[in-house]
Amino acid sequence: MTPGVRRFLSRFFSVILVLFVLSPRSGAAEKKASVSSPSTLAERHYQQGMLALQKNELRSAIREFHLAVKYAPKLPASHNSLGYALMQNGQIDLAVTEFRKAIALQPTFTEAYLNMARALEKRQDLNGAIQFYNRVLRQRPDWADAHLGLGVVLGHRGNLLGARKEFESAVKLMPDWAEAHYQLGVTYWLLEELGPAASQLRSALDLKPDHAEAHHYLALVYDKQGQFEKALGEFQAAVKLNPDSEQIHTEMGLVLHREGYLVDATAEFRRAIELRPDKPEAHNNLGLVLLAQGDADGSLREFQTVVKLNPRYYPARNNLGLVYLQKAMWEEAIATYHILIELDPKSAEAYYNLGVAYKQKDDFASAKPVLERAIGLDPNLPEPHYTLGVILWQEGSLDAAAAEFREAIRLKPDYERAHYILGSVLRQKGDLDGALAELQVALRLDPDDAGAHQALGMVLKQKGDVPAAAEEFRRSEALNRIRMNIQAATLAANTGAKQLRQGDVEGAIEKFRDALKLAPEFAPAHYQLGLALRQKGDAASAQAEFDKAFQLDPHLRRPRE
Repeated sequence: MTPGVRRFLSRFFSVILVLFVLSPRSGAAEKKASVSSPSTLAERHYQQGMLALQKNELRSAIREFHLAVKYAPKLPASHNSLGYALMQNGQIDLAVTEFRKAIALQPTFTEAYLNMARALEKRQDLNGAIQFYNRVLRQRPDWADAHLGLGVVLGHRGNLLGARKEFESAVKLMPDWAEAHYQLGVTYWLLEELGPAASQLRSALDLKPDHAEAHHYLALVYDKQGQFEKALGEFQAAVKLNPDSEQIHTEMGLVLHREGYLVDATAEFRRAIELRPDKPEAHNNLGLVLLAQGDADGSLREFQTVVKLNPRYYPARNNLGLVYLQKAMWEEAIATYHILIELDPKSAEAYYNLGVAYKQKDDFASAKPVLERAIGLDPNLPEPHYTLGVILWQEGSLDAAAAEFREAIRLKPDYERAHYILGSVLRQKGDLDGALAELQVALRLDPDDAGAHQALGMVLKQKGDVPAAAEEFRRSEALNRIRMNIQAATLAANTGAKQLRQGDVEGAIEKFRDALKLAPEFAPAHYQLGLALRQKGDAASAQAEFDKAFQLDPHLRRPRE
């Protein structure tokens, strides 16, 4: 019960006592008769109703207030209290009726106006609620409760500036009211005024340290300010106070995922799913973090769950298609992107991904019109031009292919692959100088592209620069060995990760070490080895692997637990 409600209830007692004390009877007989007089009975039932209300015994309170109204139907406080009990019991329409009666009996009864505003707010009659809050404030401009209530309704209406003004008034009138500071802080957050938001939320927590939502929003503010550790501390405080909040677990998981704490993010998303297994977003978030850890099978299951829960949930279905592409499940990917196109016929991205799936399946006849449709929907998207160019090149249409690569480069000047393949096309066309220029740009953008080094070597050889060509061939061969080792290491690491999920810790460790023999700088293998060693209980060795993984890839951080 808020301080305003406590003050509100105390006022009811004082009003009823004054009303009944003003009309005493004299003499013993009269005193005896007054015991059962309507006013005495009304007072008794009213007081019993107030006691029941304080104990949150709503059915008893409603019964007692009904009796109070029966014996004193013209007492505004009884109608108001009955309305309040009905409102707390969810009987909003009946509550509104009682508040109207109280106001009709006493047009200056500000508490009844306030309760009427709250009831209308619960009934989603926001315009009516605003009207009654304003009536309260015309009579009592210094009532913080009314400013707070009006601010909440204005916020629901999207009038954040109006809400801020009301919350500022509430804070000024009651500087020790945590809820007023909290509401003002949230409003500043929504207005993206981060400094004032943090200040108000900290003030709320100084006054009420166990305010879970204040911790929650302060975490969001700190995260927006780039203060990750502070944000995480506030999230942890919020979830400790409110462990069953799916929203807090989800938002903490998103922050942990972004910062590279993949294991911790996974735990938060799994907890969110335990709390709300029917929420598609929770499964989609888990699918993404599993995919980031190389668990394509796990992510596939989560994305499939999402589309079962909500077949029209576009992001998860798009993610499902990408996993099918990654797993070379072309038919499933094609079917998925056809559904996406049905959901959004103007999605250039869906048409592009469908074109990629057809291309990977070597169905160029189906891929080309789909990619052309993607270009028609979004001419500024470079990827469809590039992919169409590759198909045309593979079909031998060199001029058309070169035109597509040039358009892709115009849209995205640092498109390394487009420069590389355009260089190869120009070499085939006999334009060695043009090919040389494109391949040199490609290698400036990505010095480790083995294919670009090989293509440059062929151009140099044709131009008669044999020593320079030999050097390019040597680099290409070395980079290809590294690439093949990384592919083999990826396969070994994925196998090890699967073994680890199945509980075979020793087998997983062996696979991760095999991966690192093939590619000592392969960050995911170091990270997965760290997880396996941690599970084995070798904390020092695990820490060394996590440190190496983070050094190679700052997006991979050791688990915080």
